[in-house]
Amino acid sequence: MATTSGLPRFAFLLLLLFNACSLGTDGEHEGTIEYRSLQVEGEERSFVLYRPKGVESTGAGLILAFHGWGMTGIGLQRNTDLDRIARAVEAVIAYPDAASTHWAEDCDCVAADQTHGVADTAFVSAMIEGLTSEFGLDSNRRFAVGFSQGGLFVQRLACQMAHRFEAIVEVASTMAEPLADRCDPSRPISLLTLISQRDEFFPWDGYEGGSYSSLGGEETAHLWGEMNQCSQTPERTEEDGVLRVRYSGCQGGARVELIGPEDGDHSWAVSSNISTRKELISFLGG
Repeated sequence: MATTSGLPRFAFLLLLLFNACSLGTDGEHEGTIEYRSLQVEGEERSFVLYRPKGVESTGAGLILAFHGWGMTGIGLQRNTDLDRIARAVEAVIAYPDAASTHWAEDCDCVAADQTHGVADTAFVSAMIEGLTSEFGLDSNRRFAVGFSQGGLFVQRLACQMAHRFEAIVEVASTMAEPLADRCDPSRPISLLTLISQRDEFFPWDGYEGGSYSSLGGEETAHLWGEMNQCSQTPERTEEDGVLRVRYSGCQGGARVELIGPEDGDHSWAVSSNISTRKELISFLGG
């Protein structure tokens, strides 16, 4: 579990949520926003659904966007530019709410793993099945995007539900080491990691803390490079203070990319030297 001054990442997280939510919204939504709920294993679960104007017909993609610790789906929507990203890649986007302020990341280190460990993945499956059927969405264009602790959760989805997604994106997050030790994806899946080398919660070089341990940025990319059977030596470039690591030759056409600016912090923006929106559009639309 990453720390800044000896405090656990989640004990310190609330102090940084204000920073993570300081970007403002992206203006006019140019589409339809709905508040929805569904029953999953006897519990009501909720999410915000955004359908961009002009991409509501059959064949649109689906993005599931997972908020960080202590946040909500509507908070993630209002304080990021994910709606603009959905419009650009022609996808419907859902912003689900965690049942207990955080997601069950399968690390045996947070309460949600004991209370909603199975229900959270069942919730994801229910959203996918229901929205795909309702709107005739393209089953080959499903993406999971996670911010902070939501990034740890989409790593779980990649490990355990790879057949459901084409790609995952984590912003300001890496991978929980306990999950990495037992990760066994059913097929190759693309991964994009955007994280500052100065991230306060997820140290660039990883963190050792028992069940709270996390991999570093390059460790996370290397692991997925191995699991996707990519070329052993990645392409590394550094320009304007931004490190980019790309693994090529992966099985099934999967892609593994890491973007790690030297500056920045634990926020959706990551760094002033990159555009999170442009990077996601390029990766998801590629």
